[in-house]
Amino acid sequence: MMPFSEWWSDEAKKVAQPYNIHSQFPLYKARGKKMTMTLSNRSNTKHIGKLVCILLPLLLTVPTASAQQDGEGSENEAAGEMTQLSRPLHPDGPKQCCILHPFLEPPDGNTPESGLVMDAKGVLYGTTYNGGTALFDGEGIVYLLAAPSKGKPQNVETILYTFGQSDIDGADPMGSVTLGSDGEIYGTTVFGGTQNQGTVYRLKPPASKDKKWTEEVLYSFGTDPVDDGANPLASLLLYKGNLYGTTSIGGNTGCEGVGCGNVFELSPPVAPSTEWTETIIHQFSGSDGALSYSNLIVDDKGNLYGTTSTGGASGNGTVFELNPPKEKGKEWTESVMLSFNGGDGANPMSGLIFDDSGALYGVTFNGGGYDIGVVFKLSPPAKPDGKWEESVLHSFVIPSILNGLCYTCTNNGSGPYGNLAITKEKVIYGTTVWGGGENDAGTIFRLSPPSSPGGKWTETVLHQFTGTDFLPAGSDNGDGFNPYSGLLLENGVLYGTAKGGGAFNLGDVFSFTP
Repeated sequence: MMPFSEWWSDEAKKVAQPYNIHSQFPLYKARGKKMTMTLSNRSNTKHIGKLVCILLPLLLTVPTASAQQDGEGSENEAAGEMTQLSRPLHPDGPKQCCILHPFLEPPDGNTPESGLVMDAKGVLYGTTYNGGTALFDGEGIVYLLAAPSKGKPQNVETILYTFGQSDIDGADPMGSVTLGSDGEIYGTTVFGGTQNQGTVYRLKPPASKDKKWTEEVLYSFGTDPVDDGANPLASLLLYKGNLYGTTSIGGNTGCEGVGCGNVFELSPPVAPSTEWTETIIHQFSGSDGALSYSNLIVDDKGNLYGTTSTGGASGNGTVFELNPPKEKGKEWTESVMLSFNGGDGANPMSGLIFDDSGALYGVTFNGGGYDIGVVFKLSPPAKPDGKWEESVLHSFVIPSILNGLCYTCTNNGSGPYGNLAITKEKVIYGTTVWGGGENDAGTIFRLSPPSSPGGKWTETVLHQFTGTDFLPAGSDNGDGFNPYSGLLLENGVLYGTAKGGGAFNLGDVFSFTP
């Protein structure tokens, strides 16, 4: 496949920036430059990481994670625990926020891209894009993080699986995991598999404490070189026993030869077969969207909803709906609910959430009045066959100074990237990758609904991350840098990950009580 930089439109190119030391995957910064990589070739990303390791003293001061392990466990054994004391993000200030786990040297992971999920016992699960077998050259891990308990007064991380253990194993997960009712874990990797174009994997819990979690690659993308998608970037939806997701590219010969991406369904084996079956339920063409970073959500009628980061009427991305066929064997029906025009947002890099009334909420990374992102809402049609109504709830703002824009002269964030969280009272919480003061490290924000119909939503910056860019790994780099993950809201507490920064400058897991 040709490099993205050869086919991306001008609208899409403004999303990307060069690599920094926190990731071997491009960081999408609103005021950056074009991307220079081929998604289907993970070796490109790893070569960048090796160069960084040569230029910076990355390994000189990083604590050895293996020395922190509890007991005899290896990186894939349930006994392989890493213990870290949580600490306030601001020791002398309010105890609203703390680092639950700073990522360490391998076998621990680092540079988390994904958000978190929580099981019924309050255990957090997530993935890291790098780490595992090597610092920035590793293929990532799946981990769980247990809260302090009797006899263990600290947060305890357990590495459930380390990717890259075979030539056909998955590599470099960006999406969060999905928990099954039977304790199994499902997810995607950007690379790896038989064609090195990404996988869908399943992790089965061990039968006893002294056993390992077992990984199985359920599907390798690129198996069909014509129609199959490639490089899934988001988490999966588990619905009625089937898995649903998106691929960022592939699917056809559109988008100047690399394909515009697919929406797929994976169905479990039907005896005597032992293989999962992929069904492509939609192929994006560009005019209806392209390059989806979105997970999917489902309503009570089985309709799927998601976003694409580019494509649509103006090339700024879309919100789409997929309706299941009324008869088995028929095709799904796609409709574009919204094509962003730039002024109302551009380049959504995450999925959507519902409120109790069925309205949809999301963010765009670019667009709005200052081209640094918006929070938007789509209200359901008032009449059957009517249109969804869009409203921009908040457009992020940069103050002017000396007839220019000053990105670090405000506490306001810029570049919302991850999924939002919402309460029953329709109070919205989210993160921005950038902004928040002179460090430009990102924020946690709150949007409060108007007190009367037709009023304005009120944005409040709740937290400004204190990490800084371009410090060597092992440095104590504030409380984090670049929260790409979005937020999980459970029992009044927000949870997320910062891609860089933290106690050892390898990213961290944090909590925040608004």
